[in-house]
Amino acid sequence: MSAAKAGSPRAILANFLFASEKNALEFAVEPREDLKQGSGQIQMLRDAPGHDAFLLDALSGAGRRYTIVSPWVIVSTMERVGILAAFEAAVQRGAAVDCSLIRCSTKARLLMH
Repeated sequence: MSAAKAGSPRAILANFLFASEKNALEFAVEPREDLKQGSGQIQMLRDAPGHDAFLLDALSGAGRRYTIVSPWVIVSTMERVGILAAFEAAVQRGAAVDCSLIRCSTKARLLMH
């Protein structure tokens, strides 16, 4: 996992899981009928780079309101990959950005409101 610090529990787990196909986690994904309502397309995001790319792409669109809820976002990472700048750009073009994060710094809150 590129986002995990070397030697951290996440990095150790990632090294183990990706060392062999035999270590793969297998689980069934239950359908989410609540997410199928509306006209949006559902996408499965599996890793940090995929989440970052999806969020940057969404924020660069013409949306008027973005609601982001995540317990896994780290503000320093948001800043490093450009997500805070994308929040700011969306707000400057008139979009509303509502973000609920477990770890959210004052800087991020100021940019989002």
